Amino acid sequence: MAMQSPFYTAQNFEPKFFTAGHTRFYLPLFFDIVVQEKPGLIVTLGLGDAQGHLTFCQAVAEQKLSSRCVAVRRARADESAIDDPAWQCAERETTKFFATISQLVETDAAKAAADFADGSIEVLLIDDVDSGETVRRELGIWRSKLSPTALVLLHGTSLEREDSPGSAWANFTREKAKTYFAEGIGLGIATEIGAASASEFRTALFGETATLAQAYRADRRTRGAFFDFEQGSYRGAASYGQPILPNPEDACQDDGAKAGARRGESDLPEQRSMFCDPQRT
Repeated sequence: MAMQSPFYTAQNFEPKFFTAGHTRFYLPLFFDIVVQEKPGLIVTLGLGDAQGHLTFCQAVAEQKLSSRCVAVRRARADESAIDDPAWQCAERETTKFFATISQLVETDAAKAAADFADGSIEVLLIDDVDSGETVRRELGIWRSKLSPTALVLLHGTSLEREDSPGSAWANFTREKAKTYFAEGIGLGIATEIGAASASEFRTALFGETATLAQAYRADRRTRGAFFDFEQGSYRGAASYGQPILPNPEDACQDDGAKAGARRGESDLPEQRSMFCDPQRT
């Protein structure tokens, strides 16, 4: 029988924004971080498939917190934000639901950092990156912006590259408290050693990682009818009635969203389906 973490509040979490992207493995954990830590400022560097940022926003909204969530899309010469389905989806959902919570920025990481006060960021997620050089540069730029107790997350620690994100992460966390989750492309979390036991949740996160991870996996198995994380789909269970297909007026209507509807992906009864599928890997 799987051990259940007493800090696992995401058993009541149903994502309103779900894609088949790699971030899907960590949405409940992201939700729990917001619920347990109540960070005032959350910054995501690298919008990626947008579901990480939108999960942070959903948690803030549902918990009625005053937190601010900022997502920085790295400017790219080969793709503008208006051509990025993830950006389009995040803009729509920000306008509809998170106008006072979410801020979307497209710029270079160095330019974005200049807009934040030193010591102000309590959760920093670096995503949508496969280069150790980029990780080192961004951590160097944003280090002074972190609060003394900030949680720093890197999604993609398991990517195998000549100069991998994991190698840069190992150097950054050398003298920090750290933990690692292996699902998907891997997630690393770090904080200052003195902050690792600042709360019961952090004690579990950094000192009882295996138990916490097992609780997430057990919940994923028992709720498999809803969250098919391995296959990257989200569907209703027969015991809860017929699956609800996305409402075309509510869902993010790019090709990936329509494909999700064809696969029978849906949200739970009385929940809105938001299928943002930027078709990124």
